[in-house]
Amino acid sequence: MRTGDNGGRAIAGSLSTVVGGCLLVGGVLLPWLDVTYALPGGTGTYIQSGWDRPEGKIAFFAGLVMAVAGVAMVCVATARRIGALSAAVATVVAVAVLGDWWSRLSSSGGGGYGVLVSSAGVLAGLAGVLLSFPGSRTQRLTLLACLFGTCLCGVVLALLVDQGPLFGTF
Repeated sequence: MRTGDNGGRAIAGSLSTVVGGCLLVGGVLLPWLDVTYALPGGTGTYIQSGWDRPEGKIAFFAGLVMAVAGVAMVCVATARRIGALSAAVATVVAVAVLGDWWSRLSSSGGGGYGVLVSSAGVLAGLAGVLLSFPGSRTQRLTLLACLFGTCLCGVVLALLVDQGPLFGTF
């Protein structure tokens, strides 16, 4: 096992986690819903930020956890494993709420760019967790498989709750 690149990988992973958390938080403040509809005298628009949705508030706090965990991983070497696990849990939560939101947006066609920014933050956070988690490549790939499986279960659970959207309708 090579140890020369372990420190660089940990720093890159920590920074990716911080960036992912910041993107997720920033994406929540942007429009998550942007719908244009016909009116008798023209068109109307309805714009809603992620913060206006319960899913957005959950994603916002998950992004904060990711960012703080990434900073802790950079500042304190002993916080690396705890920070990576915290960021992993936050990523799973964010994937579940964003997956539920995506499923509803695909039926209405009114997705805002804030959801895309938030989703990019989740992907950066996931990459950060995998890079910064200590252990061999096999252990990190096992963690990746567990995260993907948990994310998939979270999205399916979110879709099945009350046989519809997790937090109500638009």
